Amino acid sequence: MKLKDKQKVVVQVYTGRKFGTVIGSSEGLIGILLDNGEYIDVPQERVRIVSVEVEVEKTRAISNNKKCLCCGKLYPSDTDQERCTCEREGWLFAVGTWHQPKVGGGTGGN
Repeated sequence: MKLKDKQKVVVQVYTGRKFGTVIGSSEGLIGILLDNGEYIDVPQERVRIVSVEVEVEKTRAISNNKKCLCCGKLYPSDTDQERCTCEREGWLFAVGTWHQPKVGGGTGGN
């Protein structure tokens, strides 16, 4: 059984109805961390896959600042200031750059 990165495979072990998470495999044996905390090695033929979950990267901030709408001056996001020090004392608003990973499943050919 080949595991991919960020993949969680939940299995059932036959003869005993034990459930657990696959943590590795080698030469036909599968290492399983059971729900009760016990670790076992089981031949691949005695395992049934119950579910496969893939961890998806979430949206996160790359940079985040406060910006004056009058002069454009940037301030750190953790500043307590609400107004800029420019002559017009402009209000500071949160601006930033966000990373959102691409998720498959779109239409092909576009």
